[in-house]
Amino acid sequence: PERLPPEHGPVTQEDMDNGVVGDYRVMSTKEVGDGVTCTVYRYAMIKYGTVYYEAVVTGTGAMNDIADGGNASQAFGSRYKEVTRVFVEEGVTSIGARMAKDTVNLDYLSLPSTLTSIGDYAFYNTKLTALDLPDAVQSIGEYAFAYASVLESVTLSDGLLSVGDYAFYRCPVLNQIETNNKLQSIGTRAFAYLPELEAFTIPDSVTQMGDYVFLASGVKALKVPAGMTVVPENTFRGIRTVESVSLHDGITEIEDTAFFMCTSLQSIEVPDSVKKIGRAAFGSCESLASVRLPATLEELGDNVFYGCKALATVNYPAGVGEIGDMAFYECAALTSITIPSDVTAIGNAAFRGCSSLASVTLPEGLTKLDKSAFRDSALTAVTIPDGVTVLEDYTFMDCDALASVTVSDNVTDMGRKVFAGTAITSFTVPAATRAIGYGAFYACADLAEVTIPDTVVTIGNYAFARCDALKYLQIPDSVKKIGTGAYGYRASLAEGDVVLSDATICASRDSAAQKYAEDMGLQFVDASTMATTAYAANGYYFADINNDQVVDAADAQQMRYALTDSSLSVAEEISDINGDGVIDAADALALQEMIAA
Repeated sequence: PERLPPEHGPVTQEDMDNGVVGDYRVMSTKEVGDGVTCTVYRYAMIKYGTVYYEAVVTGTGAMNDIADGGNASQAFGSRYKEVTRVFVEEGVTSIGARMAKDTVNLDYLSLPSTLTSIGDYAFYNTKLTALDLPDAVQSIGEYAFAYASVLESVTLSDGLLSVGDYAFYRCPVLNQIETNNKLQSIGTRAFAYLPELEAFTIPDSVTQMGDYVFLASGVKALKVPAGMTVVPENTFRGIRTVESVSLHDGITEIEDTAFFMCTSLQSIEVPDSVKKIGRAAFGSCESLASVRLPATLEELGDNVFYGCKALATVNYPAGVGEIGDMAFYECAALTSITIPSDVTAIGNAAFRGCSSLASVTLPEGLTKLDKSAFRDSALTAVTIPDGVTVLEDYTFMDCDALASVTVSDNVTDMGRKVFAGTAITSFTVPAATRAIGYGAFYACADLAEVTIPDTVVTIGNYAFARCDALKYLQIPDSVKKIGTGAYGYRASLAEGDVVLSDATICASRDSAAQKYAEDMGLQFVDASTMATTAYAANGYYFADINNDQVVDAADAQQMRYALTDSSLSVAEEISDINGDGVIDAADALALQEMIAA
C-alpha cells in the first residue's frame, strides 16, 4: 500500500520491528502544553520508499496556544508542511491556537473523546476532506477550519455550543454540515463563501449570530431560530441563493441590512410580532416580488426595499407615519402603493426610479415631500396636498409621462429641476411662491402656458430653458432677478446654445424682465399695451385679432367686420373674448371694454 490506512492509527516502533513498515524514525518531539507532547514521525512502507509524516499528540490536559503570527512549525517542526495525518490521543482536552495552521498536506485528523475545545486557526489551510467532531467539543475558535480547500462534510458535535468567527470560511466544496440541538452562538462569516452548501438547519437553540454568517454560500432556504427575537444586522446579508426565509411569530425587530442583497429571495411574510424593520433590511433583494407587512408595524427604516426590482405591490401599514429615504428606490415593477393617511413625510428619493408607478394618492396630512421623491417614476398626474409648502429639488424630475400637476397656493419655494423633463402642458405657479428654482421646468417640451403670480421674486437659472412650446411668458414686476438662460434658451448638441427666435416676454418697461429679454435677444412686449395676460397655444395673443401684438381699435374693427360679414372669419382661439365658446356680439363688447380699460 502507499501508506498505512487511517484505522491503523499512528505508526510505531513495533510496526518497524514487525516489518509493517520498511523505515521509521522520530523527527521531533516538543512540549506543547503542561503534560502534553507532540511527536512527529517519518516512515516509509519499504526502505528508501515514499516518505510520510504524521504527528501524534499525547498527554493529559490542554495544549498551549501558538502566538499570533506563528504556525504549525512550533508544534511539528520544520517538516510541518509535509505532515499528512494528525492523531490527538485520549486525555487531551484542548487543541491550541494555530497548532496545525498551514499544514497544507494534512488530509486526516483523529480527535479524542476527551476534547472540549479547538483553538483559533487550529487547522487553517489544510487538505482535510471530512470532519466528525467528538461529542464533548463545546467550542470551535476563529478560522479553525478556514480555507480547507477540499473539505466536503462536517458533523458538529452534540455538545457544541459556539462556532467562532470565520470557523469554516472559504471551504469551497463543503456541501454538508450536520448540526445539533444545543448550539447557541454562530460567529461572523462562520459559513461564508461555501458555494456548495445548499442546506443548513439553524438549531432553535441558537440565540446569537454574527454578521454575514452565510455570505456567498449556496443556502436556498432559511428558518430564523426560535431562540432569536431580533434578526441581527447583516446576519443573513449577501446570500444570493436563498429563495425563502421563515420568520417566526416572536421576532420583534429586523435590524439594518439583515437580508440585504439576498438576490434570489422571492417573498417574505413579516409576522405581526415585528415592530421595527431597519435600514435596507431587504435592500437589493432583486427577486422579491411579494411582501406582507404587519398592520402593527411601528417603524420602517430608510432604503428598506431599495432596489427590489420585482416588487409589484406593497401594503404599507398605518402607524409608521413616514416613508423613509430611498425606501422604494428603483422598485421598477412597483405599480401601486396605498400611502396611509397618517404619513406626513416622504423621504429623499423614496420612489425614485419606480418606472411602473403611474398613479399615487398623497395623503392630505402630508407636509414634507423630499428631494427626488418621485424622480424617474411613471406618474401621469399628481395632486400635492395643501400641507406641502416647499417643492424640493428634483421631486418629479424626468417623470416623462407626468402631464397634470395640482399644487396648492401654500407653496413658497420651488426647488431645482422639480418638474424638469416632465410632460406638463400648463402650470400656474402657486400664489405664495417667492422663488422658482434652477431648471424647475427645464426641458418640459410640451409646456405651453405658465402663469407667474406677483409674489415671485426670483426665477432661477434655466428655469424654463428648453421649453420649446412656451412661446410667451408674462413676468410680473415683483420679479427682481432672472437667472442665466431662465427662458427662451435652448441647448442643442448639434447647433450649440441657441435662443428661441419666437420666444416673447411680456412685462413692464424698465423691469428686470425687459433687461433679460434684451440681453437674450428675445422679443419683448410692454405689458401696459396688453389688455389681458391670457395667451393661446397657437402663438397669437388673446384678443389680438390682427396679430400686431397690440390689442386696440383695429382689432375691434376686424372683429366687427367678421361678425357682420359671414364671408369673413376670425380665429376662434383668439376671438372668444368672454370664453363662452361662441364668437358673437358679446365678444365684441368685451373687446371694446378691454380696449377702453
